[in-house]
Amino acid sequence: MFNIKDGVLASVAAIAAGFAAIAGGLPPLVVMSAVYLAATMTLITLVDLRRLLIPDIASLPAIPLGLIAASLAQGVDTFSVPTENWLGAVAGPAFLYAVNFFYRKVRRRDGLGMGDVKLIAATGAWAGASLLPYVLLLACFAALIAVALLYWRKRGTQAIGLTTPIPFGAFLAPATFVVWMAAQWSIAEGWNPSF
Repeated sequence: MFNIKDGVLASVAAIAAGFAAIAGGLPPLVVMSAVYLAATMTLITLVDLRRLLIPDIASLPAIPLGLIAASLAQGVDTFSVPTENWLGAVAGPAFLYAVNFFYRKVRRRDGLGMGDVKLIAATGAWAGASLLPYVLLLACFAALIAVALLYWRKRGTQAIGLTTPIPFGAFLAPATFVVWMAAQWSIAEGWNPSF
């Protein structure tokens, strides 16, 4: 599933995220979280692009680790996960599952894989419910641009159609990291991360 190239690219992303977090003045626990999240989302992106599959071994551990990171980011002595993150870990997958359910009723086939549903649970655990719309908006916008470019490139040969599979996780994973990181910098600057 993962290969050496995936590991190298994930390591580069993790190191870059760590340096960016340190340069942004983020606390050590947030720096470690950024390193983990960058590596994991990079691995998910690469595998989904190549195999149209989001590996459970990458996405499922990210759910409890996101809840733990959210708890540790509060900086209090007691361990309690913010309601915002619990809600995100539940509402995100419920929303995507409902979208797929209704799509299946209309089109008689799945429109999303369950890997996307598990990945949005991890996204919700890390970013919280209030940031999920921003993650989805960024991921959908990036996917639409990619599809438009792919269509333009292949228009004379084998144009993409309504049944062409799109690796949505390859857009959702980077969007998760970008929005989470922006929220961390906002918190460090004293801004409201729920935009």
